[in-house]
This record gives sequence, C-alpha cells and structure tokens, in this order.
Amino acid sequence: RFTIVRGAGQIAQVPKETPAEDTVVIATGGYYALIIGNNEYKHLTKLETAVKDAQEIAKVLKDNYGFKTKLLTNASRKVILSTLNDYRKSLKENDHFLIYYAGHGEFEKASNKAYWLPVDAQRDDPSEWIIADDITSNIKRISSRHILIVSDSCYSGTLDRTVETDLR
Repeated sequence: RFTIVRGAGQIAQVPKETPAEDTVVIATGGYYALIIGNNEYKHLTKLETAVKDAQEIAKVLKDNYGFKTKLLTNASRKVILSTLNDYRKSLKENDHFLIYYAGHGEFEKASNKAYWLPVDAQRDDPSEWIIADDITSNIKRISSRHILIVSDSCYSGTLDRTVETDLR
C-alpha cells in the first residue's frame, strides 16, 4: 500500500485497519516553476511567440498541475540569475522545480559552449549572455532533488531562435 502526499511537510494518516509496517508513505514537496519568455530584445532580432509560449506553459502548470509559478517576461541576465538564486534559498529537498526558457540561444563553436541570450544580450559581446555552465552551477546549489529544465531556444546555429554572432 502506498500513500502519496502532495505538499511540503504533510504526513499521511495511516488507516487503522492497516498495520504500519505494511504501509509506505511517500511525502512529496511542493511543485514550483520558473517560466521565462523573451521577445523584446534590445540589440537582437525580436521574437514573436516566446512570451506567449511562456504564458501558456505557466497557465497549464498552474491550472492543471498545481504548480506555484513565477513568470518572467523579457528578462535581463541579472533578473534571471537573481530569480534562480531566490529559488536556491527557498526550495527544499523534496520540492520539484521546473525551469522553462523560451528565447534566443547561441552555441559558440570555438569554446564549445551554449548560452541563453537574455533581452539585454548584444550580438558580439557575451558579457550579458548566460552560459549553460552558470545555469548548471546554480541548479547544483539548489537542494531539490527533482529539477527539470526545458529550453525552447536554439544552440545549434541552424534554427530560427539563434542569432548571428562572431566572437573570433
């Protein structure tokens, strides 16, 4: 017999007719989602659907699955990384965390590195780009054991959401 309890810190009551040694209680934490959609780039080609996609994802996760969502639209590098840091401080081990990013992305062949390009990114200056290593490092610092990243951007340089960059 399994009892799954959704919600941080809740413990299920074991029915009296079932001996406790035959019952497994699985307590799960909260469900959280950081949803990022960037359309309004200051220095790069503007996108048309990233914000709408992010809004729809946030709505579905909240309404259909009970996620506590935070929606960032047209977010800068600082806002994105600061928000990730806020989650690092608040998420617990049994919490579930989903990160969704829709916006420009770039893969730099010379360094073999991938980036998200926030709205303040410039074409040939990576100082405002978010390298995948930073995302990975921030996620490793979050105590939650259940984290999923969905990235709706192009790193390959061949699809619509990439931009022409030249860091030679």
